[in-house]
Amino acid sequence: MEDSSKEFEEPKYAEELDKLLPALSSLLMQQPAKEEEIRSIVIHTINMMIIMNTDSIYNSTEDYMKILLETVKEDSTILRKRAVQGLTNILDFRMELALKYYEPVFEVMIECLKLQDQQVALASAEFWSGL
Repeated sequence: MEDSSKEFEEPKYAEELDKLLPALSSLLMQQPAKEEEIRSIVIHTINMMIIMNTDSIYNSTEDYMKILLETVKEDSTILRKRAVQGLTNILDFRMELALKYYEPVFEVMIECLKLQDQQVALASAEFWSGL
């Protein structure tokens, strides 16, 4: 995806991306908590889209970050891990957002480091290595 990100800047693709990320974010919020697998796939998909770093994705990142900050508080290991990965991706491409929301982001990441769940703690360690 990263290699072809410039192609997604073309108007015909950019228009679709403008619709896609908000639609996926909406799907994520509409799924009941018990639909863990679907929510995990949606988060992973958006996380991969963030890597493209197109204008369309850039414009929707802040709203997605707010969703991740809520998702990371859930009990599900896979959802927490995916949310932490998403926050790490955002840090890589939108450092100003990490700084704007530094307090809630840092609090969440510190809490994740303390977890017994190694998957989530390791994902959080990646965040800190990116700083």
